[in-house]
Amino acid sequence: MVLGGYHIPAWTYLELNPYVWLQSKEHFVEPEKFMPERWLRDTAGTSTINPYVLNPFSMGIRMCAGRRFAEQDIYIGLCRLLLKFRVEATSNDPPEQEWAVLLKPKTPLPVKFVKRE
Repeated sequence: MVLGGYHIPAWTYLELNPYVWLQSKEHFVEPEKFMPERWLRDTAGTSTINPYVLNPFSMGIRMCAGRRFAEQDIYIGLCRLLLKFRVEATSNDPPEQEWAVLLKPKTPLPVKFVKRE
């Protein structure tokens, strides 16, 4: 197979590393800054981010059948957590990360949960 001008031999294992795209100025303004609001949709409900930049559940006919359930669980879990706790940063340094099939923190995240009263 030839992909982007590169010959890929049969049975070669390929992985797409979204971290490269997430750090790209081609796809994001100031990618090195922590800006969670960049993921919000506009008033029309559309996203300004290319949908192919981050697709942990794949896309098309081979998309994970459990995607909607997983996303719903994440949203409900986060809402329940944030109703009971405030999340505060304990450091302004970005956490170190490592690649182990998925990108994950190398050390515990520098946050603490403060119980809401």
